[in-house]
Amino acid sequence: RYPTNRVFLDFLLRQARNKARFHRRELQEHEQWNIGLLHQPISELLKEKPNLNVRWLPDPAPDAFRADPFGYRTADGQLNVLYEKYQYAQGIGDISRVRPKRDNVLKRSRVMLTTGSHLSYPYVLEHDGAVYVVPESAASGRVDLFRVNEANDALEHVRTLVVEPVYDPTVFQWQGRWWLFGTLAPLTNVALHAWHAPSLEGPWEPHALNPLKLDVRSARPGGTPFVHEGRLYRPAQDSASTYGHRIAINEVLELSPDRFSEQVVRVVGPLSGTAFNAGLHTVSAVGDVTLVDGKRFVNVDEQRKRVRTRKLERLKQRKRSK
Repeated sequence: RYPTNRVFLDFLLRQARNKARFHRRELQEHEQWNIGLLHQPISELLKEKPNLNVRWLPDPAPDAFRADPFGYRTADGQLNVLYEKYQYAQGIGDISRVRPKRDNVLKRSRVMLTTGSHLSYPYVLEHDGAVYVVPESAASGRVDLFRVNEANDALEHVRTLVVEPVYDPTVFQWQGRWWLFGTLAPLTNVALHAWHAPSLEGPWEPHALNPLKLDVRSARPGGTPFVHEGRLYRPAQDSASTYGHRIAINEVLELSPDRFSEQVVRVVGPLSGTAFNAGLHTVSAVGDVTLVDGKRFVNVDEQRKRVRTRKLERLKQRKRSK
């Protein structure tokens, strides 16, 4: 059901206020995300009062962050966490990997994928004994599938799934069909789209009802869909108050090439009482471990100078273009 004009106008005004508030804050401090581990299956988040005893990885560098964690285990049981590594000086993210130990001591971080344009949300899935990664590469205008090659410790390009600038592409199998959920600009936090295919290789086609829903509180993907007691659940981002505020878990009630419905059954976060308590926008499953990310705000003088410089340059460009 589409919103009325008045409801949509109210939403746009609220988004404008939130954006203005964000940019005012950006002049003084910036967001810093970090990765945390919950030693429990993702289905535990469905409980009315889930255990959120998160173990954060060591703090990132002041001018960088780690976000969008997804993981897999190698044959020896080692946990591998892929994530967006963002450095403010470069202004784009790449896909990196860490291997945390039980006490959260990190083995050396390794860059697994860089393209010169922004990368994030390295969604992980396993199929036919192989581990695949579908990173967000909306800047390139397509969704690509990569395979993890453990022999040479690399991500190998397999194929392009969809030629669309999809944000947070999330791929999963349900009732004999493959599904790809994500959002498109300009409503990246609001409008949910889907594609489907008979196999992971394709051919992929758009859902008949796109956009499936318009809701800043529960549309944009926020992690691994999972099945619990025969029911399909889909984590999504709730950015109603601010970007990446918390996670809404939807129960998918209908999903076919021409039908879709879901309802929010649980809201999780932000992770209050912890060091990164200002936001939560990813929850992903790795067996009996759930990966999360959390946000805080950090005051960094050099970052503030860069923000001011970028804003002044944009203002000068606008004046020259008039």
